[in-house]
Amino acid sequence: MDELFKIATGWLGWSPSETWSAPVIEILMAWDSKRQFLIDTNPFGKPPEKPVAANVAKEVRMGFRVAAMSRKTAT
Repeated sequence: MDELFKIATGWLGWSPSETWSAPVIEILMAWDSKRQFLIDTNPFGKPPEKPVAANVAKEVRMGFRVAAMSRKTAT
C-alpha cells in the first residue's frame, strides 16, 4: 500500500484524501495511463517497436542462404 500511496500522491499528484478513497484498481489504471503518456510524449524518442514478422522472415531466409552457400560440399 505504501508504494501505491507514493505513486498516487507523487506521480499522479492526487491529494492524500483522494488517494485513500480511491480503489486500488483506479490507482493502477491511472498510473498505467500516466506512464503511457510519458512514453508517447518523450521528446528523446520512443522505445523500440516490435519487429515486423515479414522483416524477420526475410532476415531468416537470408541467413539460411548465407549458411547454405558457405557449407563445404562433400567430396
